[in-house]
Amino acid sequence: YPTHCPVCHSPLAKPEDEAIWRCENADCEAQVLQRMIFHTSKSAMDIEGLGESTIERFYNLGWLHSIADLYRLDYDKIEHLEGFGPKSAANLRQAVEKAKNNPIHRLLHGLSILHLGQKAGKLLAAEINYVLDLRDWDLEKYQQIKDIGPVLARNVLNWFQNEHNIELLQTMEQLGANLRQTDEDKKA
Repeated sequence: YPTHCPVCHSPLAKPEDEAIWRCENADCEAQVLQRMIFHTSKSAMDIEGLGESTIERFYNLGWLHSIADLYRLDYDKIEHLEGFGPKSAANLRQAVEKAKNNPIHRLLHGLSILHLGQKAGKLLAAEINYVLDLRDWDLEKYQQIKDIGPVLARNVLNWFQNEHNIELLQTMEQLGANLRQTDEDKKA
């Protein structure tokens, strides 16, 4: 097995209870790119027009560095790119604006927190009014939610204790992304 990431060359880690080796460098280019691709996917924020090839293209142009950059695209520049135009740029702007109002369970899922799937995103979203409240939670509070186990609880806790991640969410909120519970997030 390789011992280092083929992209960023950081040492790979293998959790005891898992069969997979992972690059744990959050700034690894491959991970940053894949997080953006996942964030815009149908199961997460569902941003039509921001598929894998478009994100890769914008990333290679230097327009995207983090998930937050997806919410501050320069549509005037996009309009002049080969293969786009005024209508395509306007449609993309509309899709991004629509995604900003998504329920927080989609946002939570779209953050690519290890093991936090759609179901867990909905369970967490039903318990909070504001996404950033999760930085004040402890392991016990996560595990009080039915179907949130110790591994997922630890992953979410660690993610929300990372100041870089909190800054990412604050930036996304400043750019208009919804971090507040919606009717769709509330318990049924």
